[in-house]
Amino acid sequence: MKIKGKRGREETQGDRKKSVKKIKEYEEATKYYNYIVVEVVEVVVVVVVVVVVVVVVVVVVVVVLAVALVVIVVGGGGGGERSERHELNQNNHAKAVQNPIA
Repeated sequence: MKIKGKRGREETQGDRKKSVKKIKEYEEATKYYNYIVVEVVEVVVVVVVVVVVVVVVVVVVVVVLAVALVVIVVGGGGGGERSERHELNQNNHAKAVQNPIA
């Protein structure tokens, strides 16, 4: 019995059964391959995410340490006015301790 196939060509019932059988064999053969691909992709995604997180954390730590080093070397960055005022307060405190009001 002749019937129209997918691409307009004529097929017999036996041809159709053969193609269905080939499709099932292909699916059976590639079933485990698909699982393996999914597992590999999941592992790769997890590894990439972990590497990105580690790199970001390292960069943040390095930037924080660099800023802390600059602050220590420069001396607080507050400038002279604040440190002069602090020095005056210390001198006034020292004078008050030496000359208490009776």
